[in-house]
Amino acid sequence: LSITRENNIMQHTNIKNVKQGDFVKLVRKGQPTSNVYIRGEYCRYSKAYELTSWLDINKVVYRKGKTECFAGFEF
Repeated sequence: LSITRENNIMQHTNIKNVKQGDFVKLVRKGQPTSNVYIRGEYCRYSKAYELTSWLDINKVVYRKGKTECFAGFEF
């Protein structure tokens, strides 16, 4: 599944399939959220991937690898 917005194609995937440093948007109710995150490293302690908000670098969330997201868009 891919969504086209303003000539950008966003690929629907899981967080574990996205490369470190790429931009992602999380999925809520089948649609991408407005926040853009940067995928960080895998945390072995919490068994989740670190996502840092692009707008607020102090905001860090941890999500499991099977969490759905959109990636592959230009930002």
